[in-house]
Amino acid sequence: MLKGEEKIGGHRDPVCGMQVDPEKTKFSAKQGDEICYFCSEYCYKRFLAEPEKFTAEAEKEEE
Repeated sequence: MLKGEEKIGGHRDPVCGMQVDPEKTKFSAKQGDEICYFCSEYCYKRFLAEPEKFTAEAEKEEE
């Protein structure tokens, strides 16, 4: 599961870890079967530039 997995009250931005309300943000991206939500355009663009970096970090955290 991605770092952007659902948490209490929303989702976590896979780049910075901030909680994001999917209904309020305008930045999201589909990664595999998951939808990642972002707190800002900056985090969104960082993710799009290197999505594997942020999905790999999330997989390490789960181990």
